[in-house]
Amino acid sequence: MKKILLSIFMVLGMCSYAVGADLVLADVKFREQSNYVDYCEDAEFCLRMNGTENNSLLDESGNDNHCSNEDASYTTTDCKESGCYSFNGTTSLIRCGRSSILDDMTAISISLWAVNDSEGEGENGLLINKRFDGDGGTGGWDFWEGSAANTNVIQFTVDHATTDLKVITDNNAWVTSELTHFLVTWDGSTTASNVHIYINGVEATYQTQIDGVGARVSDSSKNIIIGNSSGSKVRTHDGTIDEVIIREEVLSQAEVTNIYQNGLR
Repeated sequence: MKKILLSIFMVLGMCSYAVGADLVLADVKFREQSNYVDYCEDAEFCLRMNGTENNSLLDESGNDNHCSNEDASYTTTDCKESGCYSFNGTTSLIRCGRSSILDDMTAISISLWAVNDSEGEGENGLLINKRFDGDGGTGGWDFWEGSAANTNVIQFTVDHATTDLKVITDNNAWVTSELTHFLVTWDGSTTASNVHIYINGVEATYQTQIDGVGARVSDSSKNIIIGNSSGSKVRTHDGTIDEVIIREEVLSQAEVTNIYQNGLR
């Protein structure tokens, strides 16, 4: 009987090993075939928003720029992955940490997924910014989704002493209430043509490209704010935001395509 039981355990062990090996091999093949890259690795900031509501606002970059929720709602609807946050168009925001690694970055790439149910509060909803943190917006940058003078545009601006660097896409760059990938990459120069905005992996066309003039105004006193300005809270996003990363580098078209097709991983 002991020999029989031993034989059974050995067979079961071999089966488990074989299944485990197959799973590992399958994972390796998946990574090879899908150009697997973990874009949270070596990022300056990474907010996947997955898991449970209690741990969904932890910065997974390792830089401890963790976030706190102010009136946004955790949801599993209209997300890129298993969870995200919904902003109510009037008061919601997510406030994140301010370590020096995010200050005055020499280059920047920002990637996120969002559903825009409108252009946001006052037709000026903010996706993410390191500018409008408790004051009128002196210093820093902002990435936003609307304009009272235009329709469904995306804008990226950086504060400079004389003239702000500003890039605005053509009208109708995004579709209302549709989950969309937005990414901006900038080399840190004052040249507007070095700002590239991608929507669902494709570079947008632009109606406005204004070079920055004068010294860049420091953002070292600012927090990362998602979905609104802080303080007066008058530029609230209307919809969901998910999978936010910030990297201090210029991403290539191939990298942008990879993030759009495969996510952060």
